[in-house]
Amino acid sequence: MPKSTSFESEQKRLAALKSYNILDTANEKDFDELTVLASTICQVPIALISLVDEKRQYFKSHTGLSASETPIEQSFCAHAISSTKDMMIVDDATEDNRFKNNPLVIGHPNITFYAGVPLINEDGFALGTLCVIDTKKKQLTNQQQEALKIIAKQVMGKLELRRKISELEEFKQEQQILFNKLLTSEERTNFLFADAPVAIGVLSGKQLIIEKANDNLLNVWGRDKSCIGKSLDDTLPELKNQPLYKIIQDVFISGKPYYGENLEVVHIKNNKEVKGFFNFVYHPIKNKENIAIGIMMIANDVTEQTLNKKETAKLNLKLQIANKELESSNEEQSTINEELLSTNDSLIEAQGQLEETINDVELSRARFRDMILSSPVAMLVFTGDNFIFDEVNDAMLLIIDKDFSIKGKPLIEVMPELIGQPILDILYNTYHTGQEVRLLDAPVSLNRNGELTLLYFNVTYSAILENGKITGVMQSAVDVTVQVLARNELKKAEELMRMTINAANLGTWVTNMTTKEVIANDRLKELYGFNKDEEFSYEDSINYITEDFRPTVIEHIENAVNRKDSYNIEFKIKGKNDQQIRWIKSYGKLNLGSDDNTNLFSGVAMDITEQKGNEQRKNAFIGMVSHELKNPLTSINAYLQLLEVKANKAKDDFTSGVLGKTLVQVSKMRNIIGGFLDVSRYESGRISIDIQSFDLSELIKEVEEESITTITSHKVIFAPVEYTLVNADRDKIGQVINNFINNAVKYSPINSTINISCVSKNNLAEVCVKDEGMGISSENQKNLFERYFRVQGEHMKLIAGFGIGLYICKEIIERHNGKIGVESEMGKGSVFYFQLPL
Repeated sequence: MPKSTSFESEQKRLAALKSYNILDTANEKDFDELTVLASTICQVPIALISLVDEKRQYFKSHTGLSASETPIEQSFCAHAISSTKDMMIVDDATEDNRFKNNPLVIGHPNITFYAGVPLINEDGFALGTLCVIDTKKKQLTNQQQEALKIIAKQVMGKLELRRKISELEEFKQEQQILFNKLLTSEERTNFLFADAPVAIGVLSGKQLIIEKANDNLLNVWGRDKSCIGKSLDDTLPELKNQPLYKIIQDVFISGKPYYGENLEVVHIKNNKEVKGFFNFVYHPIKNKENIAIGIMMIANDVTEQTLNKKETAKLNLKLQIANKELESSNEEQSTINEELLSTNDSLIEAQGQLEETINDVELSRARFRDMILSSPVAMLVFTGDNFIFDEVNDAMLLIIDKDFSIKGKPLIEVMPELIGQPILDILYNTYHTGQEVRLLDAPVSLNRNGELTLLYFNVTYSAILENGKITGVMQSAVDVTVQVLARNELKKAEELMRMTINAANLGTWVTNMTTKEVIANDRLKELYGFNKDEEFSYEDSINYITEDFRPTVIEHIENAVNRKDSYNIEFKIKGKNDQQIRWIKSYGKLNLGSDDNTNLFSGVAMDITEQKGNEQRKNAFIGMVSHELKNPLTSINAYLQLLEVKANKAKDDFTSGVLGKTLVQVSKMRNIIGGFLDVSRYESGRISIDIQSFDLSELIKEVEEESITTITSHKVIFAPVEYTLVNADRDKIGQVINNFINNAVKYSPINSTINISCVSKNNLAEVCVKDEGMGISSENQKNLFERYFRVQGEHMKLIAGFGIGLYICKEIIERHNGKIGVESEMGKGSVFYFQLPL
């Protein structure tokens, strides 16, 4: 490729090319017809629409050439787009120093003659060329050169039109998304009105009072904000006699939305009539009784696109005129030749040319037929007003559930179920008017195994012209049933979610973690003591949390965002207006977008004030009862010890044994009551943590010595522990270790092994207790450290417990900023562990 263009300008040209989204797309009839026309007019075997990419030239249409692309190093068109001329012509490539060693010249397809017209867009970037190629030397007449330039403009016009159609589809989708967002809340409506890239307004009441209109809409009207609050009649009297005015009234009266495209509207701006074309949506705004009380207007100015289409039509007309002139010129030339060449040899030569033309036509038809049959897209061709199946490919046969025996039969005979369906009327309209029709998500009921099945398709109908007369219709179809049904199910799921949230009386929120913009529903505002019409910010969601919980909530949010994890926390807030203290339980999760700017942190919040009050009253009752039981139990224990001493002195073995067993039961009861008291103290915040520096290895040594004397039913093995200095409450850490060991003894078979270890890693001290017990299912592991939780099952009926030991262990470790957990598999034992910072 030539190196004359700068790197910067070449990057801009490549960006312009990619903006058309045309590279590596399927063959399109519009472009193929133009290359066939160019090949015919210039009387060459090869015509291409070549788009010059960074490392290749891609052929959007390639008449007479099977390849769809070639390397950029072999490209003639790369030279053509770098030239300052409006057409690059190479009469003999074998004599041209630029190309004589080119593989495309010395090998297939043996290029000798080349003529290429650059395809230049509105911004002056050359995207590629329309080129014609021959394997022998050739010269184009002036008329052929002019025709080739006109066809190149037509190619460029179709590229522009294709891009505009794509942009229009994107705009429609954006309009629907925008409309859904507009109806979410008043705050979001005001935001979108101000910054929306399209014209948006709201009309209210039968008088069509202009309630809202953003700057884009005011610019379209040629009015300023003083028209807000006035009627549409007073503001835009020029609309009364235009179709648009009746459409607006019909939407208000019928309560049904109206969607329009390319509607011509005349506005009075600066005392002058200004004509424009618009795509628009008029959507009724309804009250609770489902009665229209206003209209939402969304419009997009498509004047430029519409005028471009008209310009394209003019180019088509010019091309037709040029073709007729060329035909006229050819006829005159033929007349002169016939007058000059009267010999029999001339007649034979003319006959040969005629046969060659017939062969070319037949070849073109064969290529057209091959294109349909080999296309991966479902395609067929109808002929005549009875719609006879002329050509149909495998993909289409699969959709309509037929075989090739339908060829030559009328549509209604093959598919009678189409009678009365709109799709048949559209097909008739295309045949009789020649208007191309493209349908998205078109519903069609087809006979499948004897039953009508509703399917959805993206369908295109194009009239086939022969000598200016419509002889048939080409149809292509893509089955989008799965996508349509999926969208419908998604809508149902979203509606069900909204109903569930409303029924559960939940507050919901969505926060953009980059901009800190918050979208909150009315229930969340109510929980925070806000009025429904008040703005609610991210700072409000933090500042109205009580000071004792605020740092913890901020930490949980940061962890959820940084770790891309879920968020689950309980905290207290003080209402803004009502000053009420409420307990809130909040669940949240970070939803990752395509980039960091679209990461949304969303969740729900519920009022658990009443639940917390009940828990506090229950814990207070348990604490009171446990405390009242503890004193008499202490006295009973003392009396039993005195009796045991007396029985020992009297050598009354029976009484001594009974008293010993009774003291064991009293000890168990004291532990249970102590556990309930600890639960009450932890939940009320009355347990203090006595932080001190100590060697964890010494504490584990003490636990080991105690276990040797108290545990005889199991083999307890303590791994050696190095000096490990921690800052913690020594007694409470010992309580956690003893609880782990006692549970291992309780829930594992007699004579099995229990291993205790303590290691330091990653600046953490980790203590593990491993047993060979029954194991714990993954479902039960999630709740194992919850208050009063016990694993249920037949194997647990004979094992006593209230489910408070592990809960107290969790509270102790978490108050040391540590971590507690379990790893277990059913039938293979468990490993309980905790970690403390060093």
